[in-house]
Amino acid sequence: MDLTVGSDLVPCGAYIRICLINGKRCVVAQRRDWGPGLSAKRRIDMNLGVVRALGYRSLWHWGARQVRWERVKNPARTVASAPGR
Repeated sequence: MDLTVGSDLVPCGAYIRICLINGKRCVVAQRRDWGPGLSAKRRIDMNLGVVRALGYRSLWHWGARQVRWERVKNPARTVASAPGR
């Protein structure tokens, strides 16, 4: 249930803020894995903790969705200033 993702978009250990396209929910997660790879259509693999933080019950309900993301340098400050908080 950790807030972690797999991706090759940022260095391992970096934090990214992931937001739903409508901007109503965002979560900060740490990259700890390589993710789907360059041949896949998706670029970020989210674990169950991230999916639930975005408001979905399971990975099955999540499926594959488009999200906005940005790298963050100070995750503690970003979480406090996330939209809707």
